[in-house]
Amino acid sequence: MKRSLIYLLIATVAAGWLGTLIARDPGYVLVSYHGASLQTGLWVMLAMLLVFVVAIYYLLRLFGVVRATTGSWRSWWGGRARSRSEELTATGLTCFQEGDFERAERFLRTGADHATNPAVNFVYAARAADAQGKSEDRENYLRKAVEADAGARLAVAVAGAEMAVARGEFQRALSCIEGVKENETVLNVRAEAMLGLKDWQGVSDLMPQLRKTAKNRQSLFDLQRRVAIERLSAEGVTDEARTAVFRKLSDEMKRDPEVVGTYCRHLESEKEAEAAIRAALKREWNAALLERYGSLGQETLPRRVKTAEGWLREHGDDAALHLCLGLLYEADGNKERAKAAYQKSIDLKNTPAASRGLGRLLAFDGDYRKSSEYLNLALKLASE
Repeated sequence: MKRSLIYLLIATVAAGWLGTLIARDPGYVLVSYHGASLQTGLWVMLAMLLVFVVAIYYLLRLFGVVRATTGSWRSWWGGRARSRSEELTATGLTCFQEGDFERAERFLRTGADHATNPAVNFVYAARAADAQGKSEDRENYLRKAVEADAGARLAVAVAGAEMAVARGEFQRALSCIEGVKENETVLNVRAEAMLGLKDWQGVSDLMPQLRKTAKNRQSLFDLQRRVAIERLSAEGVTDEARTAVFRKLSDEMKRDPEVVGTYCRHLESEKEAEAAIRAALKREWNAALLERYGSLGQETLPRRVKTAEGWLREHGDDAALHLCLGLLYEADGNKERAKAAYQKSIDLKNTPAASRGLGRLLAFDGDYRKSSEYLNLALKLASE
């Protein structure tokens, strides 16, 4: 309160002093320019200048407020557009996962307008278009993805190659990833394309690079197994060539039941097949290979019977071995021993093959009721 009185007193004194100056001498100011002139008192001119300065000051402040408001509005509008774009993109990706490719393409295309990373929208829109068979739209989206983000060139190349592999256009897939930086994904796509082209040598040449880059060893093993199976099952190949391929496989691959089974199934030489299965079983005991061993022809039958009976010492409680013996005894014409072996296999662990074998022999003996029971059981087990 005291401070306010002091300020008021000072203002009153200043006003009185200023009034005295104005009354004593109002001054004179003449401004002339191009024939026009302005005459006024000094104090009036000073007052006008003060008003002018204050007016300019507040105009500048008003301009700043308007500018800030405009920037805030633009920022709000841009944030709203991005938020809407994110919603459209999320909906499009959900539709894509659900298999609704037409809606997925529409949402992803619309969401790309204000997306943070529109290249993602265009790549998935391309996949959606490809799923609908719209090749022209697919290529257009892939081109837009690169235009939106040059750094997405690798992702676009991989996507194009993967779609080409899915369509069976293997040569085009290789063209898509030609010259791009190689990583695990690129190498896997290249391998898939080469598999489609049956370029076994090309896939084999890729294996060293795949081993270096592979993070998932199981996927690499599955690829190697697939290549091995394709090569071992190729038509028009001699036993010598097929055996040469098998011998070059890794020990792990030679123990794989599917690989060994494929190799033996396509061999013309029963002796080679018998030796291969026996060697694989020595490395790793396997039910599928045992059944295959029991199903070979007559040429090696005596040796296989003797070998399988020898295995009983270590694997007497193995259902697969008794199934193998049942197949061998049946092939040898010893029906009673075959029935006993099948029954033993069923008692240990029933399988469709054991029930089918016993049902077949019971029908041969005329016991059609029991034969029907076991054959129906075999069908039931096979369907489970």
